[in-house]
Amino acid sequence: MKIFYSFSGYGYGHASRSSTVIEFLRKLGHQVKAATYGQGFRFVQEIGLTDVVEIKGFKIYYHNNQLSSLKTLLQFFKQSPKIFFSNLSKFRKVLNDFQPDLIISDFEPFSVYWSKWKKLPLITVDNQSVLFKTRFRLPSKFLSHYLLVAGVVGLFAPKAEMGFILSFNPKLTPIIKRYLKHCCFVPPILRKKIFLLQPTNQNFILVYQTAPIYQKKMARVLSQFPRVKFHVYNSGLKTALRDNMIIKNFSEDEFLNDLANCQAVITNGGFTLISEAIYLNKPILSLPIKGDSEQIFNAILLEKSGYGKFAEDLDNQVLQDFLSNLDFFVKNLRTYKQERNKIFEDKLKKILESLGTQIAKAD
Repeated sequence: MKIFYSFSGYGYGHASRSSTVIEFLRKLGHQVKAATYGQGFRFVQEIGLTDVVEIKGFKIYYHNNQLSSLKTLLQFFKQSPKIFFSNLSKFRKVLNDFQPDLIISDFEPFSVYWSKWKKLPLITVDNQSVLFKTRFRLPSKFLSHYLLVAGVVGLFAPKAEMGFILSFNPKLTPIIKRYLKHCCFVPPILRKKIFLLQPTNQNFILVYQTAPIYQKKMARVLSQFPRVKFHVYNSGLKTALRDNMIIKNFSEDEFLNDLANCQAVITNGGFTLISEAIYLNKPILSLPIKGDSEQIFNAILLEKSGYGKFAEDLDNQVLQDFLSNLDFFVKNLRTYKQERNKIFEDKLKKILESLGTQIAKAD
């Protein structure tokens, strides 16, 4: 089968899991052409993923060290015509030459609407739909964030032949049973490198927090815990060694080694790193980027799952509470079970076989 796989280029999470799925599809014998933009395109170049087209995508904007929903929305409407016509010509050329049988979209909207236009089968992959299709509820104070994510999901992950909804909480249940007809709830899609790690529990905390508003506080707060060692990545701090902190520039191999061997993780609310840490049974203190609705949701779900703590700001009390409850988080994490990507892969393979039969009959 010929599959066109388009994914969001915002951050590295979509690219990481999409490249994993693309490699799986190619091993099954399918022809796959991919498309992405921004950080996602740089990621696939670095790992050597072949047959990937660079397209245009929307940017996220920040103001006063937090995500600005208003500016992002205004720029979305301002940039849409330019991005639409740029992608229209690129998609037309690529897809007319490739003639795909199926489109898979990981939160990339243009491919979704192309599939509807060309009447091609569509499979979607996302983690945001958990918020709307399960019994999980946000606290009322986050209603505005809920509405924002609802609008984005409506644009980026509409109804498809099958929608894979990723979640690190296996206990969530669908609101309405009919959702199960067109949805599969599966564990997070993790890269092979995570499965190869052999986790231990060494005496240090891994810190990965790129948000400027937390970077300014990080050294001051961490220094108040002299008996705790911290390995700090991409913090903006200059000194390589500061009292109880080892300051590191990002290196994937070194970072994964620290992730496997740390006692716990302090990070933002990104779905990928949270999922990887949970798989490795590492408690997480999540400090989402302010204004980032998706990250806030991930952090709240993390805390409700019992795998870590969600905090809207960083101070001594927040860190003390997290460190005091590590045993509780570890106990809950030990109940988490995931057999690599087997559930997702088995369901995807079954769906592709069914679609392949339908396509063959149509021909």
